[in-house]
Amino acid sequence: MNKKKLLSLILGIIMLLPVGCATAPVKDSPKTEEANTSSVDVSSYAAWLAERLGAEAEGNDVICADGTVTIAVGDALGVDTGTLRNEGYIIRTEDKNTVIVAKNEAGVDAGVRRYAAEIEKYGNTAVNITSGLKIGKITLGGADIKDYKILLPKSAEGDKSFQATATMAMETSARELSKYIELATGIKLPTEYVVGLHTMTDEQIKENCGNAIVLLADPTAKGGSSIKGQIEYVDGKAEEIGPGEMGTESYKLTVSDGLMRITGGNQRGCVYAVYDFLEQCIGWRFFGGDVEYLYEADELNIDNIDMSHTPTFSYRATTMPSANDSNNFPKLKQNCFNTTRYAHSPEYGYGLGSTYLHAHTFATQLEKADHIEKGKQPYGDQPCLTDEETKEYIIDWTLGLINERLNPPFNTRIGFDTVQVGCSMNDNTNFCKCPDCMAVIRKTSFTDLYLGFVNDVAEAVDEAYPGMIVNTAIYFAARKPPKETMPRDNVSIYYCIQGCNQHTICDGLCDAYDTTLGTKNTTERAQLEAWTEICDRIYAWHYSTTFFSNLGPCPNVYEIYEDVTYVASLGIFGYYAEGSSSETNNFENLKAYLFCKLMYNADITEEEFYALIDEYITIVYGEESAPYIRQYLDMHQQSGDAIDGCFINNYHYPLDMMDINYYRENYGLMRELFDSAIRYAKDAATETKIINLRLHMELMGLGATYERDYVNGTAESRAEYEANYKWLVDTYKAANLPQDRVYTTAPSSYDLSKNPVLAFIPTLPILSKEGRA
Repeated sequence: MNKKKLLSLILGIIMLLPVGCATAPVKDSPKTEEANTSSVDVSSYAAWLAERLGAEAEGNDVICADGTVTIAVGDALGVDTGTLRNEGYIIRTEDKNTVIVAKNEAGVDAGVRRYAAEIEKYGNTAVNITSGLKIGKITLGGADIKDYKILLPKSAEGDKSFQATATMAMETSARELSKYIELATGIKLPTEYVVGLHTMTDEQIKENCGNAIVLLADPTAKGGSSIKGQIEYVDGKAEEIGPGEMGTESYKLTVSDGLMRITGGNQRGCVYAVYDFLEQCIGWRFFGGDVEYLYEADELNIDNIDMSHTPTFSYRATTMPSANDSNNFPKLKQNCFNTTRYAHSPEYGYGLGSTYLHAHTFATQLEKADHIEKGKQPYGDQPCLTDEETKEYIIDWTLGLINERLNPPFNTRIGFDTVQVGCSMNDNTNFCKCPDCMAVIRKTSFTDLYLGFVNDVAEAVDEAYPGMIVNTAIYFAARKPPKETMPRDNVSIYYCIQGCNQHTICDGLCDAYDTTLGTKNTTERAQLEAWTEICDRIYAWHYSTTFFSNLGPCPNVYEIYEDVTYVASLGIFGYYAEGSSSETNNFENLKAYLFCKLMYNADITEEEFYALIDEYITIVYGEESAPYIRQYLDMHQQSGDAIDGCFINNYHYPLDMMDINYYRENYGLMRELFDSAIRYAKDAATETKIINLRLHMELMGLGATYERDYVNGTAESRAEYEANYKWLVDTYKAANLPQDRVYTTAPSSYDLSKNPVLAFIPTLPILSKEGRA
């Protein structure tokens, strides 16, 4: 491109940049914001675009038939791209010549792909797009946010009240608020500690500190513990250290007249207030898996705000990795992930998980018990629940564990980072059938026998460590409510829902079908409701994925809304969604996000739920690819809806969970949808995500069409089938995806002597338990 035309385009780009944003001061940018650099070699992106458009690449230029596209990182052309976020880019076309300028390599990748999509999809040869601009100006309570500071309380000498000193979680809240305001605007808000802040009126704060964002603890809280009424002895004097009227997680946030005030529950209230403010008022979205997004805005005027919230469930957890690392779980408002230490740290306001062990604990608790026959543990038979030696061993082991955690090097505290400990049956049905156990079962029920054992352990724990909760999984036959033995007050119940995943737990449709396992949601619903009448600390344990294969379908995304909102209507204490550890496959990341949103706030409409899905797919997979992914998600769901019957995620096989005829008829269309989604992916990382998402569709499609297109197919259909299967095997191997419980194994060859589903999941003896395949 000649120099005159290039200068004209650069001038046009500069004119596109907002003045307010361009003049905003940027100091000490967060590590996630990369500086402009002209050292990035963008010639590979020019080559990519040239191949896509059928043009020629010359260095950083793409020579088209009727014009030139020049690609550059901002300062290479003398353009200050400080007004752009990392992923931002500007495309400017004039007289058939185009410049694509980005802040860094990620922006270049996104920019060239967007330009190609505009040309191919829309025939737009005059592309003028600016993407990823920082927010031009934020007015908060009538004042420019650049004039604000964040205030935290600092105790005066002699003031030992809980509210006088900022907790570590409040300090985390201040850091996160400052970080994401800076990422959004380029303005870094300073944080100051103010002596006596918790006693000051709004007028005093404004007079002494000016415009401010104030973070304070619930004025009625007695201390930082999660246990209401908990007593701690300090210098021989009893002091209450429990939460106040706002509990551990509620908050109130107001904005008016140059002041933003956040008052939070004693542990996580301020943390959640900050993330809700960033989402609802600034436009941030936190999807998990480190996918974060900011809606663009020239200016925001935030005033006369009065927000408050108390989470729907007190206990909220999933197993999906995209929601569970230390960066994502607080943003998604989870407060437990089994025994993970960061989920119990003061930096995030502690949590409600187990001190050690989560479920199926007998195996570990009895692993070194000499009186247990060798080979019976850890995952063999269940222990005898009437054997006093076994009970005393587990009691001693559990008390020893708690004592260990309360002392060096752990130094945990009950009500803070030590809340509950597990005591649960092993993961099998090999229960003891000795005369003593059978006598109790015949007189009452298995649940009475099991719960009596757990109660005895809980009683010992309560005597030694008041406030500690003993959690137990109500599994298999124990799901039926007890006849006589009620759970102690310090026992929490994980009710493991083992009904149908094809239908929601509240729709009543399962009565029309009989599954191989013989469980129905109508029965599960009745049992769960009965448990809520006898225990205040019930957790619903939801199996939301298939454990037979990380490539297996699990068409239950849309059922999440009714399942979670129904459980919420029962006033249940907690919700635990056990999903796949292979979050890159299927729609596991989407499900993790939806579960987290609903567990935190189930008071949304079904329309709002589907809007969450649409927003997630649009942002995570990109605006150009989203329509194809969204259409496939509908088909994914319809493949399950087409089944005449039920399926259970952790029991049935992949071809039991989808209608084979539906996949057979629609496999071609599904492949076309993924072809388009991949072609128009917004960047290379997203392209990889879509390819990984495609893997389960290909396996199910190849499994459904095996007889038609390969065994009984023509030479042409067999050749196409073989090529598609080779792609699946090679791509799955290259992706190196994490495995699930029953390992999905990439075949060692391209042999098609058996159905690909059986080749990828060699542990399956047959294709279907229900005769659907």
